Amino acid sequence: MSIRILPVSEVATVLSRRAARMVAAEAVVSPILSAVRKRGDRAVLDYAREFDKLERKSVAVPASELEAARLSPQFRSAIEQAGA
Repeated sequence: MSIRILPVSEVATVLSRRAARMVAAEAVVSPILSAVRKRGDRAVLDYAREFDKLERKSVAVPASELEAARLSPQFRSAIEQAGA
């Protein structure tokens, strides 16, 4: 990866494109965040079914599957903290 130094004349163009992408991303994400704030786990489950094709009744991963997965200790710790 290399760092490209832009001429001052191009900086505004790059920043405006980046801002436009950010606005577009926020337009997609905002309703999802709002739904999760209002409906909590139920909304998370609905979106997991829609986007990830989840077929379970819960987003919880059974302990047996976690044990079978080869997770790094750091990742396992992060999952345990997130579930607490």
